Amino acid sequence: ANKSAAIENHEATIASLNADIEDRTAQSERLNEEVADLLKDMSANNGTRSTAAAQRTRENLDFQAEEADMIAGISQLERALGLLNAIEPASFLQRRDAATALRSAAEYFPKDREKLLQMAKAPASGIAGVLWTFNETMGWNLGALRTAEANALADYDRLNATLSKEYADMD
Repeated sequence: ANKSAAIENHEATIASLNADIEDRTAQSERLNEEVADLLKDMSANNGTRSTAAAQRTRENLDFQAEEADMIAGISQLERALGLLNAIEPASFLQRRDAATALRSAAEYFPKDREKLLQMAKAPASGIAGVLWTFNETMGWNLGALRTAEANALADYDRLNATLSKEYADMD
């Protein structure tokens, strides 16, 4: 009777251990699947960060080239304007002073602001006026280009920070 009871007791223990093994095997398979999914997500995150970094590098190189072209163009225009100013100072100064005065007036007369700013942007007569207008426009364009670059860099930094945090959370 003792042997039968011991055998039954051991068989119950074996059945319980077999059930534990099955549970643990199922848990292990589930965890293996989760690890595989996590590794896939981490790889995708790395791929996204690499793609974003490569795109940011290309954008920055394009910006640097365009900025250098604009700076060179502005410098050349300023030299030309300096030469023209030496040849035709009265016309040159009158146009510059008129545009400046119109822009200043736009600040004091809000109702006529747009009209005054348009008049300040109006093409000037003579080569000096045209070059001066072109130089001013290139300066504005350079400012806009730099602003766009700063915004693109800030966007990239935010994206990279988010992706890096997500990766760290997965790790």
